[in-house]
Amino acid sequence: MIEQLLGHSSQRERLSHLWKEQKLSPSLLFVGKEGIGKKLVALELARTLICSSKDTSYGGCGRCHECTLMSSGNHPDVYCIDGKEKEESNAEAIRTLLHSLHLKSFHDTPRLVIIDNADFLNNTAANILLKELEEPGNDIFFILVCTNPSRLPDTICSRCQKWYFHRLDHATLAAILKANKELLPLIDESDFDVRSLLDVADGSLSTAREFLGLKSRWLEIQEQLGSIKKGNPGLVLSLAEDIKAKKEHIPAQLSLLRMAGKKFMHEATTEADQYT
Repeated sequence: MIEQLLGHSSQRERLSHLWKEQKLSPSLLFVGKEGIGKKLVALELARTLICSSKDTSYGGCGRCHECTLMSSGNHPDVYCIDGKEKEESNAEAIRTLLHSLHLKSFHDTPRLVIIDNADFLNNTAANILLKELEEPGNDIFFILVCTNPSRLPDTICSRCQKWYFHRLDHATLAAILKANKELLPLIDESDFDVRSLLDVADGSLSTAREFLGLKSRWLEIQEQLGSIKKGNPGLVLSLAEDIKAKKEHIPAQLSLLRMAGKKFMHEATTEADQYT
């Protein structure tokens, strides 16, 4: 069964149209904020291309042998690599992958290469990839997924059809969060106001996940700000040191700090209104 994909309807409709008209570019570059579902759209397109059902619609039938292999992540003609993983994205690994593309396909289906975080490929690996993009083989498709295309060589960007993906709107992100069984317990137990969570997530599911994982830090920040508000300014330095100590989450903590500040300001305004 195919998991429902939410969001990016206009891009997916355009991809579906190009697929039906057999005008799909063999080299695509998906660009957008991290954690908004670009790779999921790439996988949906890949499933469409390898589906063996004759009456298939966009997204694949989800029942045929090809779709089943695809869903399990074991289709031999679909290659997914992560540019952040050095073992997957080093020059030798890319060279070996590209060589295998010119061998006969296992299932007589198109071959697809999905490179997530393509903007993290080193220069040597990117140049090796460039040679293949210049002369793509028949029924070979490349989908490069990235956040910052400026980190890719201009020569690669110029050989790919660019697709831009926007941040998820509040309604779509809320629907994804509610549909995600893994996150439901975190949301139910969280002290976050859902609207505030959607604001600081900035249209990214991965950012929302990060904030939900920082529930304890959220409670600490509120407590520290509350003490500062009550006349203990010495805690400002302590708060700054605590934020600095968790370097990998500094941007998220600053967003939590901003969210807590807005909460206190709202409470102060509400309290003042009671006396007017």
